[in-house]
Amino acid sequence: AILERCSPREGARLMRVSWGMRAAAGDAALWRRHCLDLWPEDDFASGPPSPGRYGVRVNLLRGCTLCSTRLDRSRRDSARALVLSLGGEWDDSLTTGTTHLVCGAGYTPKAIRAHRARIPAVTPDWLT
Repeated sequence: AILERCSPREGARLMRVSWGMRAAAGDAALWRRHCLDLWPEDDFASGPPSPGRYGVRVNLLRGCTLCSTRLDRSRRDSARALVLSLGGEWDDSLTTGTTHLVCGAGYTPKAIRAHRARIPAVTPDWLT
């Protein structure tokens, strides 16, 4: 929606900034500093600092209910486990309480219903 209101030049600049922020989000040094600000006693013995580690601690998906369409069993099971570990809920059916649809393919009946209900469709990579 924001890009629709921008000029092409402004849109390109926003996209560059967005990609730069995404790259910085994976920087372990930044996450280490952030995690230590929140949890000074952390020694990172259980693993390196990362967005996933932070997301588990703060229940990043609390209040979200996700379901999926066209994911094979192993991908669906790993997505479900990740959502639950991040404090979210998983439902195998698309309901009025669904907040996100994890899509393995685009134009499925469930994805079309989600689009009509204004439920965001995300890829499995969105969770990681």
